[in-house]
Amino acid sequence: DGAGKLAEELKVNQTLQTIDLSENSIGSKGSGKLALKVNQTLQTIDLSENSIGIEGAGKLAKALIVNQSLQTIYLENCSIGNEWASKLAEALKVNQTLGKIYLDGNSIKCKGAGKLAKALKVNQTMQTINLCGI
Repeated sequence: DGAGKLAEELKVNQTLQTIDLSENSIGSKGSGKLALKVNQTLQTIDLSENSIGIEGAGKLAKALIVNQSLQTIYLENCSIGNEWASKLAEALKVNQTLGKIYLDGNSIKCKGAGKLAKALKVNQTMQTINLCGI
């Protein structure tokens, strides 16, 4: 699949800083393959308008725990909700590079937003979280 092949290249790429993968029919399986755990140059990734769902978003959250380069991630309208927001909150407690995350149009309700807010008490890098239209 396309995301798998791209992930293989991201593992070894030393120069790419921004990638826009929005509206590419990337599902939970494809988003989980992205090499965000090992790539150390990517600063911005846009996965908006892909149906990555809870499973794929969970894998992304795990990658954010160890990623040391990503500064901005767009996950607008990606069919994710409270469960993923909880996983993201755990990642934000330890991630030291992510400064902006865009979550517009997802099913994150008060419970998920509350967990994100608690994570911000310890996070030292987050500047913007967009939850518009949740």
